[in-house]
Amino acid sequence: MANEINMSANLTSSKSGLTITGYGQKYVDQAGSEMIASIQNIGTNTEAIAIGDITNIGKLFVKNLSETDNILLGLNTPVVAGGAFATLLPGEFCMVPTRQEVIYGIGAGTGCLCEVVAISV
Repeated sequence: MANEINMSANLTSSKSGLTITGYGQKYVDQAGSEMIASIQNIGTNTEAIAIGDITNIGKLFVKNLSETDNILLGLNTPVVAGGAFATLLPGEFCMVPTRQEVIYGIGAGTGCLCEVVAISV
């Protein structure tokens, strides 16, 4: 089978009579079969984003489910403001095509629940 993975993104802004849009869609073959979807509690100490038994990660989706606190994502531990590659405000998400073996997260306040979807390539 081909094109098992479908990634798409749409970003639009309308202000002062102007509208801009960025859109992309990509289909990718998946050689492996590992994938995981979970809810993880990211605490106030840096911890690895749990991707289960995936050994050849290719795609990662993280969504902040908190209504009040932020999640910082980074490639090194500890994750600190200014050193994170993403700051997810409440309800925000990111989709990252990656080959990183470990991605770290830290929650603000009392910690944050996040949705994690990881897929091997």
